Amino acid sequence: MLVDLSNAFRSRPATHKKRQICAMEKLLAAADAGNLTALREALAAGAGVDERREEHSPAALSCAAAAGSAEVVAALLSAGAAVDLRDGGGRTALMAAATVGSADIVKMLLRAGADPSLKNGGGQTA
Repeated sequence: MLVDLSNAFRSRPATHKKRQICAMEKLLAAADAGNLTALREALAAGAGVDERREEHSPAALSCAAAAGSAEVVAALLSAGAAVDLRDGGGRTALMAAATVGSADIVKMLLRAGADPSLKNGGGQTA
C-alpha cells in the first residue's frame, strides 16, 4: 500500500495569530532600528501600532524615541500611537526621548499631547 506524502512536507500557511506576531516583531525591530520602510511594511502587514511583546514591554513609540528616530516617531504618531503608553517601569516615549537627549522628539511628543507630569516607577518625570 502506497501513501501519498506529497503534501506532508509543504509549509502550511501561517495562522492569523502567527502573522500578527510576526508583524508585531517586525514593527518593534523597525522602531528599535529607526527603519521607516520596515515600520511601514509592518503596519501594512497588520501590526497594531501599540502592540507589545508583553504587557510590561515598551511599545514601538518608546523604542523609536529611545533610538532617536524622529521620522519613525512621526510615522507612529500619524498611525495613531498612544502617546503616553507606559512600559512596566512606568516609562513613556517622552521619558525615553528625554533620556537620550532628543529635543526634536521631545517637542514632537509634547505637540502630540504627551503629559510631561507623568512619573515613572521611580517617581521621575521626563
